[in-house]
Amino acid sequence: MAKLSGSDLPDRIDPETGMGVWDNKKREFETEELREITSFDEAVAAATDRFGEISDASTEIGSGFDVLDREAKDSLCGVGFIVLEMSFNHGDMGEFVSFTAVTQHNRRVIVNDGSTGIYKQLKAWHDRTGKKGGLFVKGGLRRSDYPATEERPAGTTYYLNV
Repeated sequence: MAKLSGSDLPDRIDPETGMGVWDNKKREFETEELREITSFDEAVAAATDRFGEISDASTEIGSGFDVLDREAKDSLCGVGFIVLEMSFNHGDMGEFVSFTAVTQHNRRVIVNDGSTGIYKQLKAWHDRTGKKGGLFVKGGLRRSDYPATEERPAGTTYYLNV
């Protein structure tokens, strides 16, 4: 049997029919109001007016840590950070490491890496120590660019700068 939750639950039971009644079907904004919202700033103002303080999804739903994309790893070059936790995962391209870290500038990040650099270094450290966190990387990351060859395209590998 399926569990009911949230908007699936009726607001009240009609005493005559014994059936659930949903009173919450009214939308928060009328169609005309929505048509008048044409920018992000107007949307923020409308939501603030209707609901009060705006909540940040990254802290309300997520961990508050930003996932760095491949290019954003440059922002950790030369910036010390502490690895709070890490996990080894299997993806389309093989095993990779995901780790959460806080930089010396108080930036909270999540890094995913399956390269011969970061992944290999953290995997070797984990295999040797059994630890999955508590690693201070004073030098941050180091970037290594390599040219294209007949066997592979040009690319970049990041390493823990130790």
